[in-house]
Amino acid sequence: MDELSLDYNLARTSGDHRSRLNAIRAQAAIDPYTTSYILANTAMANGRPREALEAFAETDLDDPLWQQWQHFWWLLAQTHFEVGQYEEQLVAARTGRERFPENPLHPRHEGQALIGLGRLEDLEALLGEIEAYQPGPQNRNPGSVFHLLAADLIRFGYADRGSALAERALAWFEAQGPDTYTVPKAQALQLAGRPEEAVPLLRARVEEHPDTVAWRGQLGVVLATVGDTVGAEAEERWLRELDRPYLRGVHTYWQAAILAHLDRKDEAVRVLRQSFAEGRARIGRTIDPNLMPLWHHEAFERLVAPRG
Repeated sequence: MDELSLDYNLARTSGDHRSRLNAIRAQAAIDPYTTSYILANTAMANGRPREALEAFAETDLDDPLWQQWQHFWWLLAQTHFEVGQYEEQLVAARTGRERFPENPLHPRHEGQALIGLGRLEDLEALLGEIEAYQPGPQNRNPGSVFHLLAADLIRFGYADRGSALAERALAWFEAQGPDTYTVPKAQALQLAGRPEEAVPLLRARVEEHPDTVAWRGQLGVVLATVGDTVGAEAEERWLRELDRPYLRGVHTYWQAAILAHLDRKDEAVRVLRQSFAEGRARIGRTIDPNLMPLWHHEAFERLVAPRG
């Protein structure tokens, strides 16, 4: 087990998801119970939600270990979503919210399941509850949850409702101050049909921190959206030429996002496949708002479809 654990962690450091999966599969063959969560997580990174569900089946959901681990319930809900099991996703999300009521990522999955089920009236009631959450680190805040759910609505064919929810996300972001939540605010502006407003916001951040990959990538996306092909291609080139260790596919992911918005879809899919090979996790890519121009593109849908 120690040798396999070392193999797993070496593969994790290098971003080699396939080798990680093989190592944790071997560990699970020896000790399926205590490795089940890590196997599920690694299977999801490889785009294999059905294997993840098989791993979850090895766990006792009433075990205090899982009851105290927030990410367990988030991942279980996400896994059900990836295979279209929205009722099961709803149960997992509500269980997570009951046990960890301060984390808005659980109601995000609850809302996502309601969208998948077409229960938009129930979603509207949930949005009011989400708005009352206190902001936490990273994307654990009402504005970010709203903008992610806005993308979900658009993906499921509710474009007008998605745009309206993006506006609600922007209202929340603006209330927090002008220098906060740069990337989700820029994404919400795009979903709301106001990408030109994101350009100065991102330019200011890039001028302050020119080596921040996410800001350079998001700037390239909005430049492509507003028709500034020269500017977008410059950001894509900067990412392509970036020589920095341990990026694990983050730079190529943003390259793919820019290329998608430049309507170079086949090239975008090729680079996104490269990003996965370099260590970018596959989880959540089917509804990733940065990849929206690729939605319904045949090669993209094949690439992000569940693999097992």
